[in-house]
Amino acid sequence: MRSGLAGIDVLRRVDETRKKQMVQLICPECRTLLDTHTDRYFCSRCYKDYLVKNGIVCFNETAQYYGELSQEEMQEFLRISKTDGWEKGVTNYVQGKNPMLIKTITDPRRISWVSLLGLRGDEIVLDLGCGLGGVSVPLSRFVGEVVALDGCYDRISFLQIRRDQEPMQNIFLVCNGSPSKLPFPDASFDLIVLNMVFPYLAAALPDHNAQTAENIILKEIVRTLKPEGKLYCSVRNRYSLHRLKKMLSTSQFEPEADNFNARGYGYYKKLLSLCGMTNIKSFWPIPNYKYPSHFICLEDNLGETNRRVDKIEDFSGLKKKVVKAARRIKGLSYLAETISFVAEKTHVDSQ
Repeated sequence: MRSGLAGIDVLRRVDETRKKQMVQLICPECRTLLDTHTDRYFCSRCYKDYLVKNGIVCFNETAQYYGELSQEEMQEFLRISKTDGWEKGVTNYVQGKNPMLIKTITDPRRISWVSLLGLRGDEIVLDLGCGLGGVSVPLSRFVGEVVALDGCYDRISFLQIRRDQEPMQNIFLVCNGSPSKLPFPDASFDLIVLNMVFPYLAAALPDHNAQTAENIILKEIVRTLKPEGKLYCSVRNRYSLHRLKKMLSTSQFEPEADNFNARGYGYYKKLLSLCGMTNIKSFWPIPNYKYPSHFICLEDNLGETNRRVDKIEDFSGLKKKVVKAARRIKGLSYLAETISFVAEKTHVDSQ
């Protein structure tokens, strides 16, 4: 009897989440608006069912896995988090397996970049590649709704456990591993977040070269962004002096993963522009993209750059001089190991 009641509780939570859900869902194959049922979404044109599993809408198989823990470790982590609470799962289990992952999940600096966006507080946001929710959770406290999307069901399951335990009613969970076929109507989001996710996405289209794949995927992402909506995208800078130094040191250099496609500052600015983005600004996050405390705008004039650099306590006097000199010769982008872009979708006036 208890298991039956538990099932009813799950369905009730799903229904309550949907009542508060702001964004609609479409069939990723034919883009028909989906019909809502208790445990699934249904496409009346393709006759396809998309199941809702533990409050997560699934548009792909849930067996695929990738992550910072092995799949066996992840299953144990999920079990402990569900039975003992997500905080104990993090402190009692992750601590012994991957201590750095604790910061990824809980450090509030994960969303320091919101200061660059000028948020109103009622935005509908897509966190594409949300992982364990280190960005989705704190971001949900500043916006109207966060749609947290990831291709790995096990990873997003931890976010589902945390969301239900806290609880946080403005996080909607989607499992979808096809970035070129997003299950959202045109102009759904005020903000889309790609936090070191974009360099991995080209691998989802193995029949295309990386540049073509990135163009297809970014256009699909921009399609779901409202006119004048914003995109926040952090990437690794392939041509940074930091990376060059590591390449020259065989003891430090680690080749990028096969599915990771890093490019340079100019490439990303051009790609964003070609895909309909304007007002493109780029920033060097200090000390890194994951836990930034300062941002140096690569487009700032020399005086503003100098003022920003002087405020960075972690920079030595020598490093401050080097950064200022690099800005003077327009070489600042080569110092940035990672770059964060903020761009706005071109507003198209109705005819």
